[in-house]
Amino acid sequence: MHVSFVFRLCPALLVAWAVLASAGSAQSDLVWDFGTAKPADAPSRFPEGISGGKLTAGNSGAAAPLLSATSPSRGYDGASGHFNAGAAAKTGPLNRDAGGSAYFEFALSPTDGSAPAITTLRFGARSTGTGPREFAVFSSVDGYAAPLATGTLANDSTWSARTVTLTSLTIPRGKPVTYRIYGYGGQGAATGAAANWRIDDLVATLGGATGHPPPPPPSVAIHEIQGPGAASPLAGKTVTVGGVVTASFQSPASGLGGFFIQAPDAEADSDPSTSEGLFVYDNGAPTSVSVVPGDVVTVVGTVVEFGTAPKTLTELTNIRSVAKGGRAALPAPARLSLPLVDPDSLERYEGMRVEFPQTLTVTDNYGLGRYGEFKLSNGRLPQPTNIAAPGPAAVAQATANARNAITLDDGQARTYPNPTPYLFDADGRGPTVRAGDTVTGVVGVLTYAFGNYIVEPTARVALQPSNPRPAEPPAVGGDLRIAIGNVLNFFNGDDLGGGFPTKRGANTVEEYQRQRAKIVAGVLGLRPDIMGLTEVENDGFGPASAIADLVKALNVGASGETYAFVDASAVDNGTDVIHVALIYRPDRVEPVGKPAALSNAYFNGVARPPLAQTFRELRGGQVLTVCINHFRAKGSPASGAASDGRVPNPNLDQGDGQGNNNYVRTKEAQTLAAWLATDPTHSGDPDVLIIGDLNAYAREDPITALEAAGYVNLTERAEGVGGYSYAFQGQYGHLDHALASPGLAKQVTGAATWHLNSDEPPYLDYNEENKSDSQKTLNVGTPYRYSDHDPVLVGFSLK
Repeated sequence: MHVSFVFRLCPALLVAWAVLASAGSAQSDLVWDFGTAKPADAPSRFPEGISGGKLTAGNSGAAAPLLSATSPSRGYDGASGHFNAGAAAKTGPLNRDAGGSAYFEFALSPTDGSAPAITTLRFGARSTGTGPREFAVFSSVDGYAAPLATGTLANDSTWSARTVTLTSLTIPRGKPVTYRIYGYGGQGAATGAAANWRIDDLVATLGGATGHPPPPPPSVAIHEIQGPGAASPLAGKTVTVGGVVTASFQSPASGLGGFFIQAPDAEADSDPSTSEGLFVYDNGAPTSVSVVPGDVVTVVGTVVEFGTAPKTLTELTNIRSVAKGGRAALPAPARLSLPLVDPDSLERYEGMRVEFPQTLTVTDNYGLGRYGEFKLSNGRLPQPTNIAAPGPAAVAQATANARNAITLDDGQARTYPNPTPYLFDADGRGPTVRAGDTVTGVVGVLTYAFGNYIVEPTARVALQPSNPRPAEPPAVGGDLRIAIGNVLNFFNGDDLGGGFPTKRGANTVEEYQRQRAKIVAGVLGLRPDIMGLTEVENDGFGPASAIADLVKALNVGASGETYAFVDASAVDNGTDVIHVALIYRPDRVEPVGKPAALSNAYFNGVARPPLAQTFRELRGGQVLTVCINHFRAKGSPASGAASDGRVPNPNLDQGDGQGNNNYVRTKEAQTLAAWLATDPTHSGDPDVLIIGDLNAYAREDPITALEAAGYVNLTERAEGVGGYSYAFQGQYGHLDHALASPGLAKQVTGAATWHLNSDEPPYLDYNEENKSDSQKTLNVGTPYRYSDHDPVLVGFSLK
């Protein structure tokens, strides 16, 4: 069937418009959600042809502002929380005189000759013990003489929803109307200045008034709506537009609330900067019509830019009508590839069908469990400063990364979808999609939300497990194995099943048990003779401490292997809630002398003090010193002694790719090297191994400072520019390092990172929040995602 597309008012739409005109005006909702103090006293959604709508309170004794965040709304469907409107209502019966019963009011002024009558009012209400028990709605049409609707309020200080249908009004066309919601019937003594009556999420549905309706909106093409820039030149205008439905996400289960339309190929304009696609947000409106791909439709609605400027999604909302007009073939998808010429070049394809024919790599699955989405790129994205020197080279790499990513969603706007999508079996219970997995030939529609261009798939996503879970750590050889591992804020409560939630770790004893089981599986899988741990609860080294608890669990799970921990209670001077620790196998090595901890202004109260211990290998008697570290993170900039009092603070992000606190991290590295040169454990042996989370990538200043002091970066030497132990914003690099003194480096037989964690979605960790009972069974007891950092393993043959 051939369908000619000249998008004027089609016969079906003329019928629909006649029906709307006979009612006097199209139904449309005005919504006040009071999201912020200003200007949320006006509707957040406003149809074209109406102005005004600012909410005020009258006869209120409240001294506080109309809008406040006191007693946020909750407990009913659609409660937005946060700001609401409040009034101090007097007790007693309805009194519409000045100084009488309190009321909320708003005025609507037509700008197009229509008549702004309201058919339905919905709102959340909260009334205290002295607040009103009843409400009534009046209008200025009759001087507030006769109520249009009445209702009751539960004055028990709880929120509940109220919906009333208003008596129909005859309103002269083009005349403004003021509506008032009076509250009355309260008992007891009102406190006067305090708000005892609050409303939120006010929705007024327009329609049903007599008067002269506005003329049908003009018919425009999709590319005219989209325009050549980031925002539509028709934003705020009500228009008529037609197209072919390319994807429908109208199902309530989807949450996206609409469908995509696109001009047929023959109707596309010659301007490559204008998109030919558009999202129609009908969201179950009374005018909504169920559509499927291939339907030809004509839609009347208002053009809006959804989101925060300057980057927004052009869409059609406040839908007045949707008329079907036959079927047609889908427009051909635009063929795209990564990397893009420019990150903003996707604007020209917004709302259109797109296809990525190349093989793309999963580079970020952080949002998989929460949003059902992940990012794809042409090859895994590196952290810029893991492969490039800080400064222009790193900034250039960051720019290249920004051009090389696209988000693939699951066709839903729900949070924490159940089952979790994109697991490798039909019922959502198989192995997860990991970073490094691949997909070829993604087809969908391109949209924009939350700062990202997103592909909503319209065809099956054929993921390939190109990066399967590694069952064993990489072989490193040698006869002595030393590892470094982050344990993701391991806190054990009071060691008696209580003390939860903890300051950083598990919220419940069940989560703690799940976390501990995963850590044990990971550590025992490494089979280390010595291991440095970071993010262990800083509660000492006694029998009830977190480190003692973890070692006890390791020994229960180990088969013929026994672990012990270095008791650093005499030297540990850390004040953070977490500290570092060392564990070892007494049947393989033994501590020599006492441990040593570095006390220095760059660590004290700033980071976790380094902990060093000399060990002797029992087999051959050789010794080496292992120092576990956890440098200052890239979060809030440190000041005071950590900045040497310099102004401006050198710990602020310098824009060179190293983030906050590079200054103090570099000082920590220099101080650490100088301290280890003094042989703080009195080993008498030059062999030293620095391990830990240094919160710096391979090319950053702290690492180069240690290399300048003579240390050899073992992981970088073994894995090169593709090495990584941590993922942040879909970019990968080494935060976890093993650096050996020159002589010790010659005794290394291998070094590798076991990718148990950074490639896995965070949703698969030990936490139970926002998971169904079946989702809580995923990944239990496995080592995968026991932390957000991958462990590093080094093999030695000591001489």
